[in-house]
Amino acid sequence: MEWLARSRFEVIPLSEAVQYLADGKKPTRPVVAITFDDGYRSLIDHALPQLEAHGFSATVFLVTGCMGGRSKWVERDFPELFELDQDQQNDQKRLIQAARVAFKERIPYFYKLPNNQLESIARQTLNMAQLPLLSWDDARMMMLRGIDFGAHTVTHPFLPTLSKDAAVKEITESRSHIEEQLNTTVKAFCYPYGALDEQLKQLTEEAGFTSAFSTDPGINSGCNPTPFSMKRVSIHEGTSFLRFRFYLSMLYPWYLQCRTIIRC
Repeated sequence: MEWLARSRFEVIPLSEAVQYLADGKKPTRPVVAITFDDGYRSLIDHALPQLEAHGFSATVFLVTGCMGGRSKWVERDFPELFELDQDQQNDQKRLIQAARVAFKERIPYFYKLPNNQLESIARQTLNMAQLPLLSWDDARMMMLRGIDFGAHTVTHPFLPTLSKDAAVKEITESRSHIEEQLNTTVKAFCYPYGALDEQLKQLTEEAGFTSAFSTDPGINSGCNPTPFSMKRVSIHEGTSFLRFRFYLSMLYPWYLQCRTIIRC
């Protein structure tokens, strides 16, 4: 955050960044918007002080059916990891094997990571099930301190596997929960696990959102506005400072384009 504050980038609220794209306007400086998924309570201790110190806003995408509880979807969706006993979790090879199976369908980005990074994320995933989430009172306090909130469904399901009616319920009710509890208007949605298809993009738009976010890596610009499949740069515990700066460099879009060409 200190580097970002000194950089050529302007950190602005997510709603303003989306509006730039919608209007087709080019900002005078490159802009960055900061987002957090799921809404872990640790944001209050670790993220919020840093954001405030630099005058940055951020958007937190909430899983509204779990507010004040824990991320129980983690154990539900990655049973291959939680079925391991303590000795198996401590066995690096066994843990990596289980992680490749667990992430293959839901988070293919993780599935493709090298072993050392995959092991780190697998251990984070095991820990996540024990971490508390923000309560509605926490969210109200954070709103007063400059944080915005977006919808991330009610139960954090893998949306492409749901029926249309079930998907609509998850999308629309998560929005209404936030609007009722926080007395605010919610325009941004985030797909759990970044998983989306054309029907989900349509349902999100019909639900009244103006933007929706995936986990696909990339930069959103005026020449490729895709408001219901917005790309993001994912930063994880294993992301080095050098890699973080690379993600925000002019080389990163070129790198992604070359990678796509090579894969094709």
